[in-house]
Amino acid sequence: MAKLTGKDTRYFVAREKESNQEESLVRVNTFNGMTSSVTEFSQADAYSTFEEAKGIKDWLNSAPPFIKQDYDYYVIQKDEDAFRLDDTGNRVTGDPTP
Repeated sequence: MAKLTGKDTRYFVAREKESNQEESLVRVNTFNGMTSSVTEFSQADAYSTFEEAKGIKDWLNSAPPFIKQDYDYYVIQKDEDAFRLDDTGNRVTGDPTP
């Protein structure tokens, strides 16, 4: 059964081009290893641990110029918190009884 409430932490790799302050999230093509930029978290590759995201970030920062281009890569942590509300819009604490 799916857990709909609680905290969820995901890690993303992002990139920034210093010359024009352009920032974007990264998606890695699993077929050829090339990266592409996306602007929505839902389109980017999400990692469940910091170590996974850091590994991709480190690889991209040390990649040849035709892959790395003029970008600096870094890790973003995104936390989401989902919780149940009662009929008045207040957060329900504890285990609600049906």
